[in-house]
Amino acid sequence: MSKETKPGERAHAKLSPSSSSRWLSCTASHAEIEKHPELVKDTAGFAAEEGTLAHAVLENEHLLLLGKRTKAEYDKERKVLIALLNDLLDEGAKTYATMAGYAQQQIDLIDSLTEGDKGAFIALEVRVDPKIPHCFGTSDAVVITGTDLHVVDYKYGMGIPVSPVENSQLMLYGLGALEEYDLVYDIETVHLHIVQPRIDNVRSWSISADNLRTWREEVALPAAKVFESFLDGDDGIGEYDPGEKQCQWCPAKPICPARAQHILDEAFGEFESSDFENIVENVTALTVEELTPEQIARVVLNRTKVEAWMKQLEAYVIDQAKAGNLQLPGVKVVKGSSRRVLNDTPELRALLLEGGYEEKDFVRVKESLITLSQMEKLLGEKLDKSIVQNYVEVKEGPPKVKPGDPSESNVADISDVLDGVEL
Repeated sequence: MSKETKPGERAHAKLSPSSSSRWLSCTASHAEIEKHPELVKDTAGFAAEEGTLAHAVLENEHLLLLGKRTKAEYDKERKVLIALLNDLLDEGAKTYATMAGYAQQQIDLIDSLTEGDKGAFIALEVRVDPKIPHCFGTSDAVVITGTDLHVVDYKYGMGIPVSPVENSQLMLYGLGALEEYDLVYDIETVHLHIVQPRIDNVRSWSISADNLRTWREEVALPAAKVFESFLDGDDGIGEYDPGEKQCQWCPAKPICPARAQHILDEAFGEFESSDFENIVENVTALTVEELTPEQIARVVLNRTKVEAWMKQLEAYVIDQAKAGNLQLPGVKVVKGSSRRVLNDTPELRALLLEGGYEEKDFVRVKESLITLSQMEKLLGEKLDKSIVQNYVEVKEGPPKVKPGDPSESNVADISDVLDGVEL
């Protein structure tokens, strides 16, 4: 019998199912990530915290309905979750009710899978081991009816709809559940389900137990063996395979040479090298008529990929410059532009009214205060700056990457650069 994990207590595997689209295909990514440990950051943010709490709400609601949690236990957990939701989102009780409403989609799915089968097996938050080195994970729900094994993955985010078809994350969960329960149940077919309640995406895909095991032997285990060889000291092993899915969550994507070449090939692959150099050197002098329709289409269609990559690379340069870990010839990082922000408070509005100004002078249509620059322009010499000066805050913009002296490595110590820039 598997051990059910508590929300928020999930350990992370080195070859996690959630990152399998990367390590199954791009086996050289292990060494690339290892070379740049500074890129491996704690990715837990608002979306991750919200998702964790949404899973906890789902579990609390479903366990009560299944009779696996008493009403007293349910109420206690609900109180804890409402407090956590209140810290994260405010209106904790209202948010809990919203999450519970969305959770009903997975509960309804499982009800439909087990309808008429009094002997159906249901487990929530199940730790699974697909018998692949360094790989384990947690399945949101495992259901067994007859010879059918069902694995359900609950995704609370509102991003792109996820397909269960040949979804490696779900296939690894399915393998883990198959290994866990096949000795007790005669499982013939594994059904993989995705539930994304906030975008109404509930989809399923099925594969035979034998074919799933074959996939492990032919695809997953060879990829895991590459990682083991890397751990044994062979950092030259593996192959790059850049692509949208593989690179999406890879920590090394800003500085990966294979991804850079892949993006440039997609955008400019139809250009002769001389054409590309001419475009780079003389971009302001070129006219669209000098490019073929095919070249224009290729660049335009891949513009967002190139822009995203450039932003990621620039963010990497700034982060490393702050830490004093990077030296680039001809590049410097400077302070971003600062801006003056007028803090809109009841006290400031009262002072403006007491100073003889009318509300129409400083309030926008939507009842918010106009900006300080707008106020200065609108009122001119009539504006008594002594009234507003204590409510003005100077906010610094993010650092920017700029050209520097090509003969110098300008970003070795960003602190001097930033401290020396006047606002």
